[in-house]
Amino acid sequence: MSEEDPHWVIYRDWIQALCAYTTSNFLRAGELGAEIRESWVVANAAIYLWNYSSHLLAAREYTRLLPTFQSLVDMLQKTGYTGNRVLFVLLCDAVAQGLIQPLSGPDSIVPAPAEDKGKKRAEKGIAKAASTCGGFLDPAGLQDVHKALELCEHALRISNSTIPGETVPIPARKQVLATWVQIHGLLQQQIGSKMKILKEESENEDMSAMACVLVGVEMLQCNRNPRHMEFSVPSLSTLVSMASECRWSDAVVELQVWCQLAAFCHDVKDYSLVCSCTKRALLLEEAATKSLRTMPCVLYGPTAVNEMLSIAICLRGLSLVHESRGDLHSYREAMEVLLSSVSFAEKAVSPALCVTAARHYWNTCLPLTGSTEERQQLRENLKMILNALVHNTKQENQQSKVKRPLTLAAQPLRRSKHGATNEEVLTLRAAIYRLLLQIYIDDEDFESALQLLAKAMRDMPRSRHRLSLLKYGVLVKARLGENVLPDMQKLEDEGEQCHSFMWHQVALCADTAAKQLTCYQKAIVSLRSAETKWQKVSILLSFGQWLYNHNFPKEDAKPQVQWVIDILLHMEPGKADGVEDESVERDLGPVKSEYVLGVQGLSFTQNVSGLKEVHRLDYLIQAHTLLAIMEDKTSPEHQLNLLRAYTFVLQIWQVSMAAACEISREMAKSEALQPPTSAESKKGKDKGKDKKAKQPTSADERPKAVILDQTPPSTTRDWASFVCPNQARQIFRTSSNPHCINAHSITKQKQSLFYLNLLERELNSLSLDHLTLPVMHLAETIAHDLLDMTSLSDLYRLRIVRTCVELGLEAHSPYQKKLLPLSAVPEREQMGCRRAVVLSQERSSLRKARNQNGEMGESAPGIWLNKAEVCLSMGLYQSARQLLAEAHMVSMVLGDQSVVSRSLLYLASLACKEQNYAQALILLDKAQTLGGDEDFWYQLTLTKVTAVVGQRDNDFQTKVDQTIKQGCRALKLVLEQRVNQAPELTFLITSLEMRGALERIRATGSGETLETIHTEAFQRLMAACDTLRECASGFTKLGYRQQAAEAHGECAHGLRILANHTTERESKQSFLLNGLSQLQLAVTVQEHAVQNAESLLHPQEERHGLSLPAARRLLGLRLALVEFCLSMLEERCAEETLQALAREKMTLAEVALEEYSRCTPEPNSKEEEWMSVGITLGQIALGQLAAVSSQSLDNMETRAHCMSLMGKYMRLLAVREDSIYLCSLWDTHKQKSQKAQQLLAQASKALAESISLCLQHNLSSSILAGASLNMLECHGQSDPAVAGQYLALFQSCRTVAVMAEVLNSACADTSASQLSALLSIRRNLLLSQRPSSMIKGVEDSLSSLSKTFSHLTINSNHLSILGELPPTLKILLLQHSEDWSQLYGAFYEATKAQKGRTTQVTGSLTCSGMAKASVCPQALLALREQSRAFCQETRHALLNKDSLCSIEDRLEASEEYQKLSGEEELACRYRELVKDMEEYLHPLLKQFDFSCFRPDAASLPTPEMAKTKDKEEKESSVKMPTEPGEYVVVLADKRLLELPLESMSILKEGGLSSVTRDFSLQLFYSRLKREEEKVESDNKKETKGGKGTKMRGDQSQAIKAIPASHVLPSNTFPVDTRNFKYLVDPYNDGHFEGTSLSMKMKEILETQHVTHLWEGFMGSKQTPSLSEMEQMLCRCSGFIYLGVEHFMENIPPDKLASLNLSECHMALLFGQVHNKAAVLRQSKLGRQRSAGTLALQNPLETALLLSLSGVGCIVLNQWHSSFQQNTHNVTAILDNILRIQQTSGQALHALRKRDSSEIPQGIHKVKGSNDQELLTFSEDRKEDDDQREMALPPSAFNCVLYGLPNLIVM
Repeated sequence: MSEEDPHWVIYRDWIQALCAYTTSNFLRAGELGAEIRESWVVANAAIYLWNYSSHLLAAREYTRLLPTFQSLVDMLQKTGYTGNRVLFVLLCDAVAQGLIQPLSGPDSIVPAPAEDKGKKRAEKGIAKAASTCGGFLDPAGLQDVHKALELCEHALRISNSTIPGETVPIPARKQVLATWVQIHGLLQQQIGSKMKILKEESENEDMSAMACVLVGVEMLQCNRNPRHMEFSVPSLSTLVSMASECRWSDAVVELQVWCQLAAFCHDVKDYSLVCSCTKRALLLEEAATKSLRTMPCVLYGPTAVNEMLSIAICLRGLSLVHESRGDLHSYREAMEVLLSSVSFAEKAVSPALCVTAARHYWNTCLPLTGSTEERQQLRENLKMILNALVHNTKQENQQSKVKRPLTLAAQPLRRSKHGATNEEVLTLRAAIYRLLLQIYIDDEDFESALQLLAKAMRDMPRSRHRLSLLKYGVLVKARLGENVLPDMQKLEDEGEQCHSFMWHQVALCADTAAKQLTCYQKAIVSLRSAETKWQKVSILLSFGQWLYNHNFPKEDAKPQVQWVIDILLHMEPGKADGVEDESVERDLGPVKSEYVLGVQGLSFTQNVSGLKEVHRLDYLIQAHTLLAIMEDKTSPEHQLNLLRAYTFVLQIWQVSMAAACEISREMAKSEALQPPTSAESKKGKDKGKDKKAKQPTSADERPKAVILDQTPPSTTRDWASFVCPNQARQIFRTSSNPHCINAHSITKQKQSLFYLNLLERELNSLSLDHLTLPVMHLAETIAHDLLDMTSLSDLYRLRIVRTCVELGLEAHSPYQKKLLPLSAVPEREQMGCRRAVVLSQERSSLRKARNQNGEMGESAPGIWLNKAEVCLSMGLYQSARQLLAEAHMVSMVLGDQSVVSRSLLYLASLACKEQNYAQALILLDKAQTLGGDEDFWYQLTLTKVTAVVGQRDNDFQTKVDQTIKQGCRALKLVLEQRVNQAPELTFLITSLEMRGALERIRATGSGETLETIHTEAFQRLMAACDTLRECASGFTKLGYRQQAAEAHGECAHGLRILANHTTERESKQSFLLNGLSQLQLAVTVQEHAVQNAESLLHPQEERHGLSLPAARRLLGLRLALVEFCLSMLEERCAEETLQALAREKMTLAEVALEEYSRCTPEPNSKEEEWMSVGITLGQIALGQLAAVSSQSLDNMETRAHCMSLMGKYMRLLAVREDSIYLCSLWDTHKQKSQKAQQLLAQASKALAESISLCLQHNLSSSILAGASLNMLECHGQSDPAVAGQYLALFQSCRTVAVMAEVLNSACADTSASQLSALLSIRRNLLLSQRPSSMIKGVEDSLSSLSKTFSHLTINSNHLSILGELPPTLKILLLQHSEDWSQLYGAFYEATKAQKGRTTQVTGSLTCSGMAKASVCPQALLALREQSRAFCQETRHALLNKDSLCSIEDRLEASEEYQKLSGEEELACRYRELVKDMEEYLHPLLKQFDFSCFRPDAASLPTPEMAKTKDKEEKESSVKMPTEPGEYVVVLADKRLLELPLESMSILKEGGLSSVTRDFSLQLFYSRLKREEEKVESDNKKETKGGKGTKMRGDQSQAIKAIPASHVLPSNTFPVDTRNFKYLVDPYNDGHFEGTSLSMKMKEILETQHVTHLWEGFMGSKQTPSLSEMEQMLCRCSGFIYLGVEHFMENIPPDKLASLNLSECHMALLFGQVHNKAAVLRQSKLGRQRSAGTLALQNPLETALLLSLSGVGCIVLNQWHSSFQQNTHNVTAILDNILRIQQTSGQALHALRKRDSSEIPQGIHKVKGSNDQELLTFSEDRKEDDDQREMALPPSAFNCVLYGLPNLIVM
């Protein structure tokens, strides 16, 4: 009913007249009572009027009541009424309120203006008074205020009475006090002084205390109102303390006071005081309720009490939320408190309070709504709150009018005057409904969700909030599969955008593909207007993706995406600025339409530069990338669409940088226009400040704004060095310009990143790596500046660095220097996830851990995994480990199975890279149980294959095949379900099959060529080659060129292995021809990829410094093709050489007959193909070499490789030109061939350049080895000095490879030492074949960490090493070719000159003889097996000998045992071994002249030597070590060193004083050089010490002070005899026949006079720890080991490899003394060790490791030895080096004499005299010596020496 309704007007006027009539009658009754002086009549009239006006009093309409109540007060005063003092006090207060109400204005709280905050309190008070009273109070108003003050003070005086019956209750007094404070505010009067008057007038101290508190509270209340003067008030803590000390007479008033104080404390954020106040308030609930029933006058009701309790509880809950500080238990308690506030508000039937408390509860529970578990715990509470809101809303208009306090405090929660608006209430209710719906959906309780929606529809009025619930109902019905059409019809009136959006959402929720298809169609058809094009673009793109992912025909999916492109390209520029209506952050899927969607044909003719809107460009990138995914890689459209997407990326950068540049210019202009801050604006202030301000900033002094460069990078190098400027980033974050990157132009950032990732992946698959840099920079900018995700931004930066490394541009990338921070876990994310973990462990997991910027921690572990993947590919293993550990820990606690499985997979990959294969397999088994997508299964299979191969079990090949089959089977199951992804899945399957074939080839071809593979392995190898051929074909069909080229190349490698292991000529030719064809295909396919990549380089791109990965792969394939061609050409040359040699022996008639009878190859036969291909091999090789040379001018390694291959080719041309001449180079009968000589000269020149480059730039030793061997073949015996240099160089290169293999095997455990870790990183970086400065950094670290690594490089001065060796050395070098078919030999000795009748050594060593012999690799293999069999038989014989239990049995059976024990048989076996070895070496050794080994040649002293000797003997009477004789050092390859080379007859000549061995000339030289440097260092120290050091010479343990009378023999090096250490029988197993190794060692040490200075460990009681063992080895000059086991069982190989043992000159290792106890213990240990670790215990590997660590001389046993022989050797050697002072080589060589007890004296005699009888020997004497030498047992040759033979212990 309207206000103008006539009926309502009549009724209203009648009621008003009736009220006026009633009031006038009551007032007339009072007047009559006053006239007759009957105060009770006046009092009754006043009571009637008070009660009748209660509704006006509640509405605070004091002005309307002023005439009536003022008359009543006057009448009561006139009659002198003293009865009902409460009534009089209340009437006085009402009159006073009526007087001041027009002046005080509305009593509402409004926020203070911002400009008032800076004013002083006095100024604010004046301002408030002015605003209240218009600047002043008029006289009439001032009179009313004073009158009101008088009334209040009169009422206060009356209320001070303490007489029973006349006491005024505190509620009434409180109201008067409140009015009194307001009046003083109007009068601008402070109350401080008047409070004393109140206290003095009060007769009750409790009343006075309460009055003070009430006045303080009212002053605070007035201070909250900006319209009132600001009172000077005590602090809140003081007021709280005062209120606590009061004895309150009324619980309700006390409750109100505590509520008001709590509100004030909450305003100032003093939450502890809030909790204290509210605690006191809540304790008054029962007392307040009781007080209401006993109150004499009803000033408050239950509603008011419940309201105050609700307010107090709400304030307490909010304070507890703040005080919880992240503690979830306290946080939940605070929520329960807030819930209680809602309950009290419901009891009070206060909708405003109920909404307020509910809103606070809602805001508090929001952080806990991220996980299903947390949402479930909120269900009942939310239901209760929702019911309370609905109930209060219904009761709002029907609530009963209960009497309320006449003066209520302003709402402490700062609500508006009218409370919560209806809109806010509806918003809150709708939000709660939605959360409850989500809870039901979490439980999949859709029926309950629908019931809740029905209830919401009934309770909610028609509004936009009801619309949102209707949309929710549509989605729930879609989930249930119910009909949503009626509900969707209700949404048609909301507009086509809303209608289409909901159809799209229904499509995402529908349960069947058919329904989804229909919904997508309706969503698209619903959009008809031009304003909805953006929404149509989004839905069409989602529709196309959905069609593709759900295996609809690609022909149906493509038109949707093409339609999107059509809309975007033809959209008017003005409409590109629009923003989509609504969006859903979900994975958008696609669907099919019945209509023909899109345009008939899309022509990409529009100028891209005309597209300026980033929003449009972003969608164009997504559309073209999706379209490219739908195309096959073999289709031109695939690359074309990718390039279009790439073009749009560049356009985004172009327009964004231009827009940012323009914005920055405008900002610079605006800053320039702003006037500088000067002192003139502050002249009104004080002068002190004025002086400080008088510093105006001139235009010149003001910093100039940085103007951005609007031109983005244009070349790949520029993009590598590009970093988005900070100023541009700031603009991107804050701008809304549609022409630059910002949140308004790229609205769906994560979707954009998804398509940018796809674009990057597809470009990489096409070998277009250089095009990915702009794409990744754009993704990094979106992640960093729009999403504000640090870890995601770091991921893209890491990818940028990786791409720069791939392109050889890492030095240009600014992010390269920040690798460690980029690869770390961001602290903010780590804290957020750790918080989630802690909460989850309390069974309260926050699935989405919020950080300060609102970024969710849920995605952080997934990003960490992606970062770890990049770190693994770049060799940043420590960073990867930290990332994986953190991601695994967080995801395990949070239950993210996908992240857990991936983290386990990457941890296994890391374990494989660190060669911890057993741990990798355990991790892979765990990951396999969790599962994943197709990429996961693919990576899992590859990693598992790597781990299985790394373990090298006996059946590893079977396990590999099974693993590959399982992986292919899993992917084929996925392939059946995803038809459209068939190319990608087929690629994964083919890749796995290729990996299986590669492992079969590696397993078969990993052995040396001298090993013959059996038939089954041969068949597997052929099958693997067939598989690779099929894989290459499959890759080609799929469009994966890089993988096809790799498969062709690996197939060629397998065919070459087959050719090497076949003996049939026709089969070998067939394999080689097929291999050549495969390699040519590989080069051709890779050429296409490279040409495609290079065609897309920038026109101004400089190729210098840019290394395309595809181009590097092509170079590798070209070089492999050249090597293959040269190997085939070499095969042809070998055939032609054999034919030429055969014709050389024929007569002319036989030659003619042979030519006549020669068969012509049949057409199309293998023979004919072999002949025709052989003609073109040279041209193919030259063409490839020319191509490689032209593309790698700056790459020294490639250049050296090319020159090496060119030299080999020229040498082979010379062979084809004149093979007889080349053969004559290794024969004494030389022939001349000018053409061949010219070719050899050209070959030598190219090879010399290659060798020079390798030595100068420290290049690959494999290239150097090939060049050296070819150079050796060019010279042969024509120039032995030169040829000998290159043979030694070749051997050093081969030894480096062997040492690297041994070192890698020893350092397999990367966690054992820093050396192991660095070696592993270096090895993996080299395998990655990418140019990286990290390799150089790792190698520098290795060089500084350990001298071991220095042995893995070839000395740049290797060709001059011979000139620095002592002339007393004679070196016999034996080395096989790489295929073990040729054996080379060289003999090096000092040059001699004939002077008169004597021969004198005149210079350094040089090669005096060079030889080559063809050998059979199988014969060498048989020799090796024969040697190993002899070692095993010796071991078994010693064990059998030890099995005799008693000495008596042994004595009784001594003669029989000698016959049956096998010693004679062993000696016979050994002689057979030596005989076969000499037969093997005879073709080579017979070409040398070893006459210098004979005594007549070796013992001849020169006149100079004789004079020197005589002079020394005259000068000193002390017996000195004799001058050494001839030292023979045998340098042999690894296979020959396994043989007893010292047993060769040529090395048994009596003229030799030493026969030792070593691995290569370089290693021998490094030992020698180290000793020379040590001697020079010691000499410098002694010289520097001068006289002062002579007195302390005997105390020195580090430097051996040699007496002046002791002169070292020439070319020898001293070893400090006092610094020897020993280790004897550490496990106490060496007990033999009542004695032991420890006892024997004690006897030996007691016989030598210097051994008392030695230190060491003897027996198990003194077993050293690992650290003690390391210190002992590092700090000794000599080390002696005597034990039953191998020396390597006492120290881990990786520890030994990492030690620096350069101080240890001599290591005497007498191990392998077998007995039963030792065998049992070692057999147990052997089961726990890998085959690689056991192999390192072999004598050869032990000597290598010690040599790498820096030991100069190693003596050890080649096979097992008996106790007697071993102790005899120890005794003899120590006696020789200590007492007789022989050199190391002499001391060992003396063991090989027949009578070792007499030999030392004989040798001393020979070396120390010039008796002419010893200068000649008869032939008979020599024959006798030979017979005696042959009679020596094998044990005499068991002990060998590696290293320096010229060490002498002094």
